[in-house]
Amino acid sequence: MSEIPTEDELDRIEERARQAFAVAPLPWLDFLETRHGIGGCSFIRLDADSELDHELYVNIYQGSEKWPGRDARMDAILHYIASAAADVPRLVAEIRRLRAAAADHDTER
Repeated sequence: MSEIPTEDELDRIEERARQAFAVAPLPWLDFLETRHGIGGCSFIRLDADSELDHELYVNIYQGSEKWPGRDARMDAILHYIASAAADVPRLVAEIRRLRAAAADHDTER
């Protein structure tokens, strides 16, 4: 992938988001054991507005050692994943908005 995303790459990012959100719509909320003390493993609740329990649990292994559920490193990753679900589509939209504004500016010259 190039440093500056192409339109094709932006399209593929949006398609991955559409597919994920068709299964588990936003919001995705992180429940982090190191911050909230929920009494178990940290997880991400997918489709938090739903009556159903859609929960994403992640296991990370360093070699053969599994990171514990109450681990700030794990929570940092889960927080990033949960936040990225909303952040990435917004960033793609902003890239497209800025490109359109730049193109309009170039045609006005």
